Amino acid sequence: MDSEPQAEVIKTRIDPSVTIENRGKTSVVTIQDVDSLFQGIASYNDQFSLGKSMFSLLMQHVERNTKEDKGKESPTLTSNIDEQSQHMSASALSVIHETTLNNLGLSLEPVSGKSATIYSSEGAVGTGEMRLNIKDRDKFGSFLKALTPEQVSQTPLHGHLGELTEILNRQILDNYDLSEPDDSALTFLGSLDGIVSEYKRIGLTQEAAQMEEYLQHSRAGNLREFVALKTSGLLQEPGKGFGPADWQKDANSEFLKGRWSEALQLLRVMRNNPNAQEMYKQLLTHLNKCIAISQANLPVLQYYTSEAKQGLAEELNTAKEGLAAFEV
Repeated sequence: MDSEPQAEVIKTRIDPSVTIENRGKTSVVTIQDVDSLFQGIASYNDQFSLGKSMFSLLMQHVERNTKEDKGKESPTLTSNIDEQSQHMSASALSVIHETTLNNLGLSLEPVSGKSATIYSSEGAVGTGEMRLNIKDRDKFGSFLKALTPEQVSQTPLHGHLGELTEILNRQILDNYDLSEPDDSALTFLGSLDGIVSEYKRIGLTQEAAQMEEYLQHSRAGNLREFVALKTSGLLQEPGKGFGPADWQKDANSEFLKGRWSEALQLLRVMRNNPNAQEMYKQLLTHLNKCIAISQANLPVLQYYTSEAKQGLAEELNTAKEGLAAFEV
């Protein structure tokens, strides 16, 4: 009796290159090229991260002491991590990957001090971060369209395109002025619809979710308010972080006044936008809840002097009066 034929395992061959057709022109980028670009970005971010920058500062301090002992001129402590050094490294990265960046429709943008700032006797130096902008949305869209789901799921492209999503999300949260958007912001916002669709097609559904949220608010006409609310921390639940209900636990009068003033200002902005009324009501309801908790909590805080408590109580009363001027 003949044995049953064994099923042959067929391995799908992954094309190592992507052919991009845009505006009647054809260009080719390899998956290895894209991988190399993102590895370069990761190396840059690691080199100028908080940990590496602190280590570099320490080593420069040791080297300075050694050279001074030998009577030699010593370098500045921040010479390896300052903005000049960051921009030199960024320029080198741009030159190395110029062709790949052009083919993808992307550009590099070094930013400093977004995540942390290091202070030394020679001044302040911001930690470095390399970001990507969509320079040509048609080129980038053509690149995404040329990809197959297999090229993404079975290569480093899956991680890199997910990382790109995080980079773009961070940029819209803390780098784009949505009241007066620049060319980079407009290009990104104009690309959202196509990016979301293509990400879903190639299997990056989860990565597309956040950008789709931005897309929805952009279409609804309240993206500026949505981003402001998201970055403000004002919706932080009581006792689960450092939101409006907990500010008075670690604050002076000036700090408390500033935070509540910012909260009331955002309420005004939302109230003035007919397309942001749901967010306005949500924030107002939350702040009214928080001010009541704050006022009830203040008397039990034993580490404040009577004078300090009085100052905090006055600011909370002012904030409550301010909230009373808004209608739910």
